[in-house]
Amino acid sequence: LLLFYLPDNLREGAEQKVVFITGRVHPGETPSSFVCQGIIDFLISQHPIARVLREHLVFKIAPMLNPDGVYLGNYRCSLMGFDLNRHWLDPSPWAHPTLYGVKQLIIQMYNDPKTSLEFYIDIHAHSTMMNGFMYGNVFEDEERFQRQAIFPKLLCQNAEDFSYSSTSFNRDAVKAGTGRRFLGGLLDHTSSCYTLEVSFYSYISGGTTAAVPYTEEAYMKLGRNVARTFLDYYRLDPMVEKMAIPMPRLRKEELNRVFLEYKFFLRTKQERQALGVPTPAGGEPSEHLGLDCAAPALPLGFISYFPCGPASLKDMKMYNLLLLPDQSSH
Repeated sequence: LLLFYLPDNLREGAEQKVVFITGRVHPGETPSSFVCQGIIDFLISQHPIARVLREHLVFKIAPMLNPDGVYLGNYRCSLMGFDLNRHWLDPSPWAHPTLYGVKQLIIQMYNDPKTSLEFYIDIHAHSTMMNGFMYGNVFEDEERFQRQAIFPKLLCQNAEDFSYSSTSFNRDAVKAGTGRRFLGGLLDHTSSCYTLEVSFYSYISGGTTAAVPYTEEAYMKLGRNVARTFLDYYRLDPMVEKMAIPMPRLRKEELNRVFLEYKFFLRTKQERQALGVPTPAGGEPSEHLGLDCAAPALPLGFISYFPCGPASLKDMKMYNLLLLPDQSSH
């Protein structure tokens, strides 16, 4: 079990808002692991949105509910031959140990007055449908039923490969033993329970008819968008805008380099003006030197600075790949 939070979220007396995520209950559904990996990588990053999420929420993630089935190369069953996603009603500590342990943990959180289990999301992969989509529950309470539609709608706005039109809410008898159905009946009206499905093969983005094959990176990108959607759901955007991101002090060599590049830019600009040649787009000093915190190269408008120095290349790569809403060509 992986936990992502800031220590203040676990201080004595503080209410914990918990998001519980599970994956790979069906060992053959490998895309679920990449989606889960995208969520994890984003939450541990130094992206401003990830930092705000860690400040306000506690994420608990069980990325592999069926490790023995994965090890054996099974498609759907565990070592004992059980489909674990049909045994949430009464899991056995002997035959379904991982399921039993996770269920006991969820019940313990549910009975803790200081813990609010707000989301349960079980990640799967689908062999016949396209895009990402969700399954939700049906409730007699109209307000609760409408409220659980909010998160999928927000995710649809953030992820080009997620389809709200394919999302459905049901209570089929054959799904009674699934985590989504069981926990939807166990938890109170403050909790939302979903199954997140993603296609094995491709997706169609809005406004197009061409199928785009899924890649490992595309699955992880969906995971990052799932994590980012909690920012919209809890309306935490102002917290990101207010977050102070200190700029590191430049070394003497770096200052000299910036100064020389700026002199070169001025000289080139003067020469162009003397010859009547217009300055090319993107040639202003802020864009040329990367000094503008809202440089158009970053879709989210962030260049992150840290007291200990620049972010890692991995973090910077993640910033550029997290397009919300997606602005890619397909």
